[in-house]
Amino acid sequence: MKKIMVNTGNYFEDLLIGEFQYKENNIELVNTLPNLTDSTITNVFKYSINGNYFMTNTSPFEDYTTETFRMNLDMGEPNGCVSNLDVREATVNGQQAIQIFKRGFLMTLEPGEPASPEPIIPAGFYFLIKE
Repeated sequence: MKKIMVNTGNYFEDLLIGEFQYKENNIELVNTLPNLTDSTITNVFKYSINGNYFMTNTSPFEDYTTETFRMNLDMGEPNGCVSNLDVREATVNGQQAIQIFKRGFLMTLEPGEPASPEPIIPAGFYFLIKE
C-alpha cells in the first residue's frame, strides 16, 4: 500500500507499507496481515514492511536490467528481527508477480548485550503471486 506525504518530522515523503503472511509446509508461522486494517497504527514506520529507497547498485536478481526498477524496503518480524528486502516486478508463468530477495539480517551488539532473535523467515528469493 502506498502512503502519500508522510510527515517524518523534518520533511514529507511517500512510502510503501505492507504486512505479510508466511507458511512452511502449509503451517502458518507468521501473519501480520490484520495490521493493514488496524486503525490504531498511526506511525507508518510501525508496519511490518516499509520503505521507499530506489536501488541502482548491484542487484541480486540475475536478469536485472536498468529498465526494471527495484526498491529496498525494511521488514520487521514479530520476534523483533529486522531484514532488508530487494523488491521488483516480475512475471511468473505469464502472471504478474513481485519478486523479493530477503537479505540476512545484520546486528551490532554492545558488549554484554543479548543477541537479537533469529529470523522466522529465511533469507532468499521469494515470489508473491496474487491468488
